Amino acid sequence: KGRHSSLRLQLEQAVLTSSSVNFAVVLCEGICFLYLCKAITAFDPRQRDLFLLTETDQSSKLSRIQLRHTIAKYNDKAPVVESIHHPKNFVEIADWYKGISENIKDLEELRGKDVMVFSAIGNPSSFEQTLSSIGLNIMEAVRYPDHHDYGMLEMQYINERASSLKAVAMVTTAKDAVKIPTEFIYSAREIPLYILNMDICITEGMDKFKEYIDHAIKKELDKK
Repeated sequence: KGRHSSLRLQLEQAVLTSSSVNFAVVLCEGICFLYLCKAITAFDPRQRDLFLLTETDQSSKLSRIQLRHTIAKYNDKAPVVESIHHPKNFVEIADWYKGISENIKDLEELRGKDVMVFSAIGNPSSFEQTLSSIGLNIMEAVRYPDHHDYGMLEMQYINERASSLKAVAMVTTAKDAVKIPTEFIYSAREIPLYILNMDICITEGMDKFKEYIDHAIKKELDKK
């Protein structure tokens, strides 16, 4: 797992439309991470080596079959791998920012608690659904446009809103965490701001996925 982190990840966004469903895609060293959401950009699937479908537990089998057929029209050589997101734990943003892992909070610790949620991602409903599925009581969810950079005034508003709702915590994603001002991260806050850590679990095509990752790692090491 540690050696995988040495890979330089080149990320971009794209979309693949299958029937009436739009699939947002993150390209990572030739791997396409397909999120079931309505984002609109474009990419050339003929240039990709592997397709990784994420959040497949939030789609029907029929929609995945349709997606596979659409992918095959453009690229019938690259394998298609399926995966799901699995919530792992929570970490306070100040600790997350410093890479401190000693103060991790188990999912159970926030079960049944009132929280304020905010995000600026392509599919916020999926994030909110995940939090609800692990037992958090979402008092309010604030959504910003995808890739939004947070300002201090916005973060102060979120913090004050959480306080007025008597929420025990604010919760957001790791993608959002990097867009939050460090001034706010290290400010004196009565209400903690937690990042939800997620795992990606491969549900179909693990052998092909491992083969591709091992090949990519070897390619990187051969450059040194």
